[in-house]
Amino acid sequence: MAIAPRVSMIVPTGSSARGLWLARPTFNVMMEVMWTAERGGHEFVLSPGVRWAHNFSSGLQIVPGIAFPDAKAAFLYLSFEHRFRSEIARN
Repeated sequence: MAIAPRVSMIVPTGSSARGLWLARPTFNVMMEVMWTAERGGHEFVLSPGVRWAHNFSSGLQIVPGIAFPDAKAAFLYLSFEHRFRSEIARN
């Protein structure tokens, strides 16, 4: 098991006006792309996967997901997201 920090970029692939932005409001199909450079060599991996959200009334959102970089491995994803400020503080 390994834990590593990462930087993510979300790129829109559909049109929200046409309803092509998400598969479902709390379900998303994704393609993880990883590029590494080590000891003069480079590796590029595409990992198809899915992620889904569990929304709580407190504003907390838990997002688990799974991707498959190859036939023998799985990449598990877990994110805990919450509001930066409460709705009351904004008004």
